[in-house]
Amino acid sequence: MYNKNFIEFIGVQKSYDGENLVIPHLDLCIRQGEFLTFLGASGSGKTTTLMMLAGFEIPTKGQILMNSQPIQDVPAHKRGMGMVFQNYALFPHMTVEENLAYPLKMRGLNRTDIDKKVKAAMAKVHLENMGKRKPLELSGGQQQRVALARALVFEPELILMDEPLGALDKNLREHMQYEIKQLHQELGVTVVYVTHDQSEALTMSDRVAVFNNGRIEQIASPDKIYDLPNSPYIAGFIGENNALKGSLQKISGTTHRVDLGEGVSISLNRNVDSCLSPAADKPVTVMIRPEHIHLQTSKHSDEVTLSCTITDKVYLGDHTRLIGRLKNGNTIVAKIIDDLLTDETLVGNAVEFGCSEENILLFPGYD
Repeated sequence: MYNKNFIEFIGVQKSYDGENLVIPHLDLCIRQGEFLTFLGASGSGKTTTLMMLAGFEIPTKGQILMNSQPIQDVPAHKRGMGMVFQNYALFPHMTVEENLAYPLKMRGLNRTDIDKKVKAAMAKVHLENMGKRKPLELSGGQQQRVALARALVFEPELILMDEPLGALDKNLREHMQYEIKQLHQELGVTVVYVTHDQSEALTMSDRVAVFNNGRIEQIASPDKIYDLPNSPYIAGFIGENNALKGSLQKISGTTHRVDLGEGVSISLNRNVDSCLSPAADKPVTVMIRPEHIHLQTSKHSDEVTLSCTITDKVYLGDHTRLIGRLKNGNTIVAKIIDDLLTDETLVGNAVEFGCSEENILLFPGYD
């Protein structure tokens, strides 16, 4: 859908002290019109990368291109990018209209054009009747809408958002996610969004770049990031996963067995060559998402079975979390829809968890 490379990071490095690289080496292409999210834990490098793109930090090495032109030496105020911060950064002594008019005045627009653009921006974020109010007279959600409108008002090609919803409550945050996504679809502007919140990244983005230790571990569409993680780190960071250490053995053809210890094993009938080595036993990490586990009443040919004892049961409204212990001591968490629970699913009882082979992730080595 988005093919043109709009922003490019080429061999970018960043050090704050001249010795330690917080960004060791970054190559990244951002496509024209896409919604790209930088997702990662605190200190992963996502915000530093955004700040270099915005012009608030200077790369130690490498180039940043915008429309094929280097911008790493261009001052932030001349890059023409809209910016939305978590703390809103509104002028408290100005009204909403005055806050929105400010970037237009700095660009030398006349009063007629300023009024027209301010009204249009307020309409986009549903604040038509709030123009005469000052920021402190608005709720947190309304202030964030003003900050978003100010980033949109001068019609930039690129909008940068640094954890803009972090200060909002859960319901308002989810509503604002929807509004921001709708605005992106309507305007077609390129958005680079920073967050540590997985749900924001998965629900809003065209692509997600997962940062870890200053590097991008994986960049892909939300569904591929979730369903096809390229490493145990991604599989564990995005969503929830049961991680089991084992040794992989090839039985014959595409038939393999993963020994999990203490007599616990699972059989797989599929190609796992990427995890094999000349050694007889190859260390592997098996990962299974809790929502892919069900209570097994009858075994199908494409399923694996994990026999365990229920150690805890937690009701969560739309589902119940069953925590089971395998014979080898490993813990397995399953998310079970309440309608599928039975009288047997009591703490202390033995049950069999089932999982389709296609939902089992296998990675070489131990994380």
